[in-house]
Amino acid sequence: MDPIIVTFVVLGLAIICFVTEIIPLGATTICVPIALYFTGVIDSKQMVAGIVDSTVLMFLFMFIVGGCFLKSGLAKTIGEQIAKVMKTETTLMLGFMLFTCTLSAFLSNTGTTVTVLPIIIGTCEAKGYNPIKHILSVGFAAQVGGMIALPGAPPNATVKSFLDELGTGETFGFFEYALVGLPVSAITILYFLLLGQKIVPKNKELVKKAKIDPNAEYKVRDQVVVGVVFLLVVISMAMESVTGVPLFVSAMVGAVVLMLFKVVGPEEAFEDCVDWNTIMVIAGMLPLGTALQVSGAAELIANTAMNIIGDSTSPLLYSLVIFIIGAFLTQFMSNTAATAMLSPIIITIAQGVGMDPKFALMMLCMSASCSFLTPMATPVNTVVMGYTGFTFNDFFKTGLPLIIIVGVFMIFYIPFVWA
Repeated sequence: MDPIIVTFVVLGLAIICFVTEIIPLGATTICVPIALYFTGVIDSKQMVAGIVDSTVLMFLFMFIVGGCFLKSGLAKTIGEQIAKVMKTETTLMLGFMLFTCTLSAFLSNTGTTVTVLPIIIGTCEAKGYNPIKHILSVGFAAQVGGMIALPGAPPNATVKSFLDELGTGETFGFFEYALVGLPVSAITILYFLLLGQKIVPKNKELVKKAKIDPNAEYKVRDQVVVGVVFLLVVISMAMESVTGVPLFVSAMVGAVVLMLFKVVGPEEAFEDCVDWNTIMVIAGMLPLGTALQVSGAAELIANTAMNIIGDSTSPLLYSLVIFIIGAFLTQFMSNTAATAMLSPIIITIAQGVGMDPKFALMMLCMSASCSFLTPMATPVNTVVMGYTGFTFNDFFKTGLPLIIIVGVFMIFYIPFVWA
């Protein structure tokens, strides 16, 4: 059978599975390279290339470092100190949104949300505040905080992997995402302080109480070790261009040091800290990108898209199209899967019109992280829904103004910086 047809069939089936989740995401992404190999579209080396990809390895070990940050109680300790300092309800929202954005830039946004919510709920109940709007503000802050640095969100690593695969020498720096992530985080915080908290439904009550164990004991030694290791890993990653130490090596050393100091055991590290779904989605979808390229399917899609759009090379037009596609898909499927699926197509289109693929990938990456409109868009929203009982309409009503504001900013700003 024609490799292009085979690739389109596999892609179509993958999309159906991603949207419906009739089988787990991880299982879908394992089946994709296997199907492409047995149909002869890719060879065995291309099939397993994602497993040893440097960005995948970086994410794997940063999950362990981040897991220890949460497990040691360090995040909880810092959050409790913030709660003591913030005297008014507005400053409390501001403080916890800033704290959540900062944590989420380097740790799992879901893990960050799960850690911060019990603290903010307990603080609100102690001060007599309605915690509902604070819960949603923390959830959205965790999402935009992930746009700040490479480990913050899976789409960041996904587009970096595809850009590195081009072999042009271009890559995304550790903090390069912050050029978009920091202003978007500021916009989100201002949105909630000025408008968002007024839109959040007032008639909601907590569906689930925060589970805080008052007798939980954390070792100060572990918190100190985790804090020092975490800072050194981040500094090493940020200085990759100076030291020449690859990102995944810095993350690997940090994870190993934490195991050596017995903050976490090897079994616990890989079972409890690592989000294997994310690892498998990134590693499993890289071969699909290869298949789209080598089969000619990506070129066919790109040519069709260019025929529809016309000969325009306007970065603003392409920014608009990419944002609409990325932001729409991420409301109904994993943003990791959406980014991995679209990256090779976006690259081919950018190359076809003589545009820098780096600009197009950054636009895709950031749009795919705007998961504000539906409860199924991201696990963070699902966690928020579990505490608040928010409906689809509640998320849509609160998230729509934000996604419009952020979208307009990205469409004009990202081409200005990269294109």
